[in-house]
Amino acid sequence: MALKIFNTQSKKKEEFQPLQEGKVGIYVCGITAYDVCHVGHARSAVVFDVITRHLRSKGWDVTYVKNFTDVDDKIIDRARREKTGIGGRTPSAAISLSCSRRRFRRERRRASPR
Repeated sequence: MALKIFNTQSKKKEEFQPLQEGKVGIYVCGITAYDVCHVGHARSAVVFDVITRHLRSKGWDVTYVKNFTDVDDKIIDRARREKTGIGGRTPSAAISLSCSRRRFRRERRRASPR
């Protein structure tokens, strides 16, 4: 049975056709890590973990990449209030989220660009 996904551009379910035969690349925009992990962050992580596992179980070679969203005004404002600096704010939140990956039993992604 072919994998069908909803194409938001055509507004129809279509058969999935990768750009390279047998290979799938998934790039997910990550959270804006200005505080500790919460259920909203977990939703995206769990959904794409399930998709990745399903594709791998069907024999696809999947490269899953998820970034941490760019520093935005919320991060800058909070760093100023807490006098921690931007660098002091985002790594702890990123570490917290990565640690919670184990709690949700998600697979480790292959890359996390900075």
